Amino acid sequence: MASPASPVALTLRAVGGRTSAEVARAFRVPEAAMTQRITRAKQAIRDSGVPSRMPSGLQCARSLAVVLPVCHLVCTEGRASTAGSALHRTELATEAIRLARLVHGLRPDDAGVTGLLALRLLTDARRPARTGPPGELISMADQDRVVLGRGPDRRGRGAHHQGAGHRTGRSVPAPRGDRRRP
Repeated sequence: MASPASPVALTLRAVGGRTSAEVARAFRVPEAAMTQRITRAKQAIRDSGVPSRMPSGLQCARSLAVVLPVCHLVCTEGRASTAGSALHRTELATEAIRLARLVHGLRPDDAGVTGLLALRLLTDARRPARTGPPGELISMADQDRVVLGRGPDRRGRGAHHQGAGHRTGRSVPAPRGDRRRP
């Protein structure tokens, strides 16, 4: 594929169900350019003739390099929507957590996967405190810590401590273009 971002963009579009416009906003590129990138990625897959199957070894590491940023971008869009009037898109944040849990179930000893799950859970735990009744954003300093989601916060901290124990030295970089409002 032409660009390392192409598999991520295609996965967001085909598997994540995001529109080309949403994917373009996530990468901070024009929608037309993203549509072309996704079309080229689909064609490259068709032309390769490679069957779809569960990867192993080096292929698994390469696949994680696509799956983890997809999970991150889906959750980021759920946490701070780039379109519409709602600040949160809860269904996307929930889907990202589901995906992170699924990958964690397959790779429980991977510190990057465990860290991503912890980040998703901790971020989601803050959601109730981030918005007021009419849906406006509440600054971090003004957030009421009492309304933080206790269950997700506890699970996120547990995953964080589990990941800290692995110390593989691998981290999950945030995808380029993921610098949106808090």
